[in-house]
Amino acid sequence: MDDIVFTLEFKGDTANSEVNQHLISGWKLLHVGQHSYKDADGQLMQEVIYVIGADKKAYKQHKHAQDKAKRSPHD
Repeated sequence: MDDIVFTLEFKGDTANSEVNQHLISGWKLLHVGQHSYKDADGQLMQEVIYVIGADKKAYKQHKHAQDKAKRSPHD
């Protein structure tokens, strides 16, 4: 994993599908764990958390997509 230059963390309802899309694009799964928090009522909640990493090539593609999204007008 010496080639990892950038990491992202995902959690929430769409995390699984977002992580899968990144894995298809060459990212590597680094960690799967749990995130614990209290909701507005003080109830302890838990959700899955994913950490993925990109090598230089995948990160360059990610940055290009991010820059392109910033330049695109939003509806």
